[in-house]
Amino acid sequence: MTTHPNRSKRPDAAGANQRGVEVALDTLPASLDCLPAIADRLGGAVPILFDGGIRRGTDVLKALALGADFVWIGRPFLYGAVVAGEAGVARAISLLHAEIDRDRARADACARVSTAGWRRR
Repeated sequence: MTTHPNRSKRPDAAGANQRGVEVALDTLPASLDCLPAIADRLGGAVPILFDGGIRRGTDVLKALALGADFVWIGRPFLYGAVVAGEAGVARAISLLHAEIDRDRARADACARVSTAGWRRR
């Protein structure tokens, strides 16, 4: 897994995250910031699996909009498990699903307003 577009070649998939040795360097760009360059470099040849910093629905939508084909999500579910076990994980899944639905609807509404030429004065 890598945050550098020239090193993101894999036969079946490419990943973007900041795990391993690279995470020790605090000057690296965020995975999300590297995603467009990785997607551009790969040109759709393989799916891009994104992992890193996903906490809420808008994070998922940003990653998908910037070129990810799949988004790994772990931390919200881990927090749910720590707080309330299986019920906490179920609640975290429910909340994330609702956030994604709500944020997609908002983005769609903004796009419709934008293409209609409406301007706020």
